[in-house]
Amino acid sequence: MRTLGGEPSVAANIMNIIASGDLRTAIGSTAQNSLLSATAQMQDNLKTIINDIVANAKDLNQKAQTVALSSEKASKASNEQMEISEDSAKKIEEMAKAIDNVVNIATQTESNSIRSAELSQKGKDAVQETATEIEKISQTVSESSEHIRSLEKNSQDISNSTQLIKDIADQTNLLA
Repeated sequence: MRTLGGEPSVAANIMNIIASGDLRTAIGSTAQNSLLSATAQMQDNLKTIINDIVANAKDLNQKAQTVALSSEKASKASNEQMEISEDSAKKIEEMAKAIDNVVNIATQTESNSIRSAELSQKGKDAVQETATEIEKISQTVSESSEHIRSLEKNSQDISNSTQLIKDIADQTNLLA
């Protein structure tokens, strides 16, 4: 009973609850180095893994919003550039009337081209950063899956051990 940390039926019930995916049930074993104590630690580790997955998903969402904002800015800059280019074409047709207008328009077009290039670079950088973050999250999810598979196997091993101990206890009671 001391190595279980409680009644075998209680230990088996807790293991079944955790195996079904419910990590909210409090495990009240205070016996260190017991099955229930190890189960409580496993439960805490699973909660930590799930919380990490949720945090990474939120971070990915924030990065996606940043990419969307950068894309919107790039689109606006592109539209501005298109409007400026159309304006430049009209001004060039009037070149015979005023050469000074051509100089001003060319300067404005150059400025907008530089701005557009800067926004495009920022968009590219944001997409690159998002791709990196997606890769990190993918890695974290893969690692979490491995941890969960390992914990699931450990849970099954513990459940099997609990059943074996219960069977031995039943045989001992029969012999008594």
